[in-house]
Amino acid sequence: MRAPFGSLFQLLIVRLCVLGPCVLGLWACGEGRGTIDAAMQPDLGHRPDDHDDDGYTAAEGDCDDANAAVGPGAIELPGNGVDDDCDNEIDEPSTCEATVGLKTPEALQQALGLCETRFVLGASFVGPSDPRARSVVSALGSATPLAGGTMAYLSTGEAAPAAGYRPQPGTSLSDTNMFPNPIATLPPGPPDACGGKPPSFVNDYTEYALRLRVPRNANALSFKFQFFSTEYPEYVCQMYNDRFLVVLHDTATTASENIAFDAALHPVSVNNGFFTVCSNWTTPQTMHCAHPISDIAGSGFETADTGTAGAQLGGSTGWLTTTAPVTPGATIDLRFIIYDEFDHIYDSSVLLDDFRWLTDKVSGPVTVP
Repeated sequence: MRAPFGSLFQLLIVRLCVLGPCVLGLWACGEGRGTIDAAMQPDLGHRPDDHDDDGYTAAEGDCDDANAAVGPGAIELPGNGVDDDCDNEIDEPSTCEATVGLKTPEALQQALGLCETRFVLGASFVGPSDPRARSVVSALGSATPLAGGTMAYLSTGEAAPAAGYRPQPGTSLSDTNMFPNPIATLPPGPPDACGGKPPSFVNDYTEYALRLRVPRNANALSFKFQFFSTEYPEYVCQMYNDRFLVVLHDTATTASENIAFDAALHPVSVNNGFFTVCSNWTTPQTMHCAHPISDIAGSGFETADTGTAGAQLGGSTGWLTTTAPVTPGATIDLRFIIYDEFDHIYDSSVLLDDFRWLTDKVSGPVTVP
């Protein structure tokens, strides 16, 4: 039997601060670096001696004051033969590696691929965010890093568990780990793929929040992720659901939106159109497995379900890439969130890797295989 989803008492003990700034991912209640150094953010207003209005003058190190895409506020773009960031080096690579097993905001930042720290203004964990539910990993079974040697791992249970760990029934991080559902703060989207209504409070909430300054030569960002869940197949299109959201807030437009969704605009879950690395089961909604379960061998999510004859323990989306537009020079908040609805067992996890700043403009957020 799955446990009930909480009591009135549990709702009352949610920390009051979650109704304030930390709901927006702004470190008021989080763990990690939270102070934004105003001196790190150049004044982008017009100055007579800043000819390209990129926030830097020639005297302040702008080596091409006629091109706003070149200067100390830009990021180096390997292969273009230009000293984009005016550091007297051309096409130098930017690499970093995190230590496997670390759980700090800085370690996950490096594992994700954010190596240029001058563009990272803050990093923290928001809400309950149990330390067991996050880690730096070098592999999850057959899933290995797409860039560098490590990945960031977030979970509704244990991240990087010991050998033999079964994500079903999984780990209840806390019976009282209830948190306001962040989906309620976002612009209304389409109904859930199965017509369900998300609850007001969720369980086993894990959020990793970044405050970033967009390089002056970047018009978009991208990252890769892979979502795993043991809610598949028994709880597809039922009230029990784990979700993964990526919320982008651009201070230049004051807009917040979830930027990870399928072609029908549904957030990532077992009900999402991308959930295709699995074994077909018995209901119509579980007959869309286009990729073999062996693609996630060794992850723990591919083993046979001992409680339900003929079912696998779970499945995955496979690796997906999300791309979203940003405003050059703007400050943005990027929040990676995973949580469980209506209960606090049956784990889901997400791997994050290969964050990039892109020069090409995109019309809107999109997620593709």
